[in-house]
Amino acid sequence: MSTDVIAIMNLIGLLIGLAVMALTVYTATLARRAEYGVLKALGARNGQLYRAVLAQALLSVAIGLGVGVVFTLLLSVIISRLGLNLALEISAASLLKVSGVSLVIAAVSAVLPIRQIAGLDPAMVFRGK
Repeated sequence: MSTDVIAIMNLIGLLIGLAVMALTVYTATLARRAEYGVLKALGARNGQLYRAVLAQALLSVAIGLGVGVVFTLLLSVIISRLGLNLALEISAASLLKVSGVSLVIAAVSAVLPIRQIAGLDPAMVFRGK
């Protein structure tokens, strides 16, 4: 029964991470909409713009993953010094698994902004709409 609860908590954590990441990438892309329009007007191909959005999503996820790992390591040191009966451990297998899921989250969260960029008309950006 306890493994079911942990599996449900992991799924909820995954969905929350996906929602936060999607919102972050979407907001950052909308904030740079004018720049993407200028790049498109200057002749940048859609593939180049897609790679820029995907790189932004990957960088955001990588920074978040790094902060999370550092936070967990610091928390494990603090908990061990408090004498609590709790062990926090980061294994190579779990780090690889979390990194893989993070890559999936980054890719999925970049889908909606990529669709926005695909339909972006450079003339509309210059008109201020």
